[in-house]
Amino acid sequence: RLKTHPRLFLWVITSKITGSEGANPAAYRAVNELARLLREEDPDHVIVSDVGVPGDEGIKARRSAEECPEVDVLGWVPGFGVTNLAEPLSGTGWYKPYILLGGCAPTPTVSAPWGSPLEPLPTVKTAWYIDLFTNLVPAVREMCLGSIIYNWNASKVFTPTWFSIHHEDGARSEMFDAVAFAWTGKYPSNRCPVITVLTSAVNARLVSPGLLESAEVVASDPDGDPLTYAWVLRQEIKGSGDDGQLPAEYGDVGDSVPTQSVSKITFMIPREAGPYRLFVYVRDGKGHVTSANLPFLVEAVRAPVATKPAEVVQPPDHTEAGTLPEEPESGAVVIGKPTHVAIEKTGVGGGWQLLVEGDPYFVKGAGGRKYMAELKAAGANTIRT
Repeated sequence: RLKTHPRLFLWVITSKITGSEGANPAAYRAVNELARLLREEDPDHVIVSDVGVPGDEGIKARRSAEECPEVDVLGWVPGFGVTNLAEPLSGTGWYKPYILLGGCAPTPTVSAPWGSPLEPLPTVKTAWYIDLFTNLVPAVREMCLGSIIYNWNASKVFTPTWFSIHHEDGARSEMFDAVAFAWTGKYPSNRCPVITVLTSAVNARLVSPGLLESAEVVASDPDGDPLTYAWVLRQEIKGSGDDGQLPAEYGDVGDSVPTQSVSKITFMIPREAGPYRLFVYVRDGKGHVTSANLPFLVEAVRAPVATKPAEVVQPPDHTEAGTLPEEPESGAVVIGKPTHVAIEKTGVGGGWQLLVEGDPYFVKGAGGRKYMAELKAAGANTIRT
């Protein structure tokens, strides 16, 4: 139906053979059969086989060279750190042209200990893409046909921002500026804001539930436009698939981060265990947005083991200054105004935090003032509320 369309340039068989199939000759023979059938229908256009990343020692290029004579061009995805585009295919036997396919950002190379990939800052991604086009592609122009970006809009591969040239609301990202420069040699007249750094003590860390933590972003605008900030905490419900290319699903945690437009926030770690990501979006009011995120893992809280049924006792009323009540029996629960408490420093903003049997205890609003004297008497300088 489309083979005579004037805008048709080539056909792409998006096989992306993954896992153990990467070395399976039968999988490539199936791709070759598809290419043969396609050529019977349309002998006038180029046929590309997209294998994704070339694999260890270029195994996918090698198998394509051996099993796919009907394929004209090999499509593959360059990874971060590639300095020579000819090297991944060297010695594989693939001597036909190739084309770079996929997103306009490098695939993950670093992950948190539990497997969540660490997304590079937009400045790192844009520098990689511009270097790819201005330096690496021209060096292999005889064999490399250039690059095709699959998704021009928002993408959910790895994260909602990793490969997104436009965000879900249509705003342009820094990657739009990079693509414009790579393809035309000029940046747009009004450019996207730039994030220099996103910092937090929880970045790629295992953290306890219920704690207060902080995060800060440093951003600027090349055109001097005023910036606004939006923070979103999301639970990572589903990770990537075998090839790392499947979308990750996220659920917003709306009550843990402030809604004010500020570059530095204090937020509460969710009490539900699991992987999370903290996102920040920086906008210039001109239809541009840049973003960054960091992952952390909330550890599961172990239920306490009861050694003795709790007995409720009422502490005696000590009116004489400097006296303390007698210690209750082990396992008893004291009800009444506390006379001494255990305080632990959390390291969050230099503050202190009240712990009850090792779990964080937060006193909100006026309650913080109610117990301030007792806390200070026990050696604390403040309580986080």
